Amino acid sequence: MPRRLPSLKSLSAFEATARLKSVTAAANELFVTPGAVSRQVSMLEEWIDQPLMHRSPQGINLTERGEKLALKLRDVFEDIARAIREAERKDENTVVTINLYPTFTIQWMMPRLAEFHAAHPEIDLRIKTSLQEPNFHGGDIDMAVIIAKDDPPGLCGIPLFERVFSPVCSPELLKRCPGETPSEALENERLLLSDRHMGLWEEWLEMMGIPTEKLHKGVRFENSSLAWQAARKGAGFAMGQEALLQVDFKEERLVSPFSEKILDDRFYRLVCREEEKGTPAIQAVFSWFEQERKQHK
Repeated sequence: MPRRLPSLKSLSAFEATARLKSVTAAANELFVTPGAVSRQVSMLEEWIDQPLMHRSPQGINLTERGEKLALKLRDVFEDIARAIREAERKDENTVVTINLYPTFTIQWMMPRLAEFHAAHPEIDLRIKTSLQEPNFHGGDIDMAVIIAKDDPPGLCGIPLFERVFSPVCSPELLKRCPGETPSEALENERLLLSDRHMGLWEEWLEMMGIPTEKLHKGVRFENSSLAWQAARKGAGFAMGQEALLQVDFKEERLVSPFSEKILDDRFYRLVCREEEKGTPAIQAVFSWFEQERKQHK
């Protein structure tokens, strides 16, 4: 007897909406419009002939029936994604897809990529970059670097390093300010501001007793990599992350002239799905990251 099932699109739209508690977020994950997601969810409710969720300006609330269905569908889609990953895995050349933040990729991973390939030529490492939280439910990534205190539910991993912040500049900038302390030089030079770290600059300036009005005269960039590149050219002071600028410090492209620092209580963490940590290729990636972390402390 053939199975009587609603469309896979409607099931996927409902599962994503229920998990993310947002039609818009579900649409972004599924690469469709919010209207398409809403139509698919409505079609599923019509097919079942029962309401599965209540929509309001405050968000999505699942019915009791919707909660039960969402939990079961989440497990089903995870099983499907796992089966596809296993089917795609090549015997002779293992593929590992890792999701990284753009700045982390540029500053930390790219300088070490040749070393990784030399250590593990058998692994086809595929790098995705995003500023968004990694989506392990879609099945298209195996590992990710995240910023968190602990491993999120369903994931496991290792801490890589702390997030320590302080202003950085080029050595040449300090040389052109003879007789000035680093604080005096900073007050006379422009700030190079990353949109994502404006709050850190404000906190650091207040800690140093420097008026935060200086932020209004800074140069704005959409990410830290651009701000650091401008700092290397002597354009001003950027908010640096020690762990991501070790190569710049070693090669004296940048210096960190202040002892006053801000310590985030979150770490960069390398994570994967709990059930996949023992996979040989993923374990090899963990081991390589751990070795690099120890060598570049």
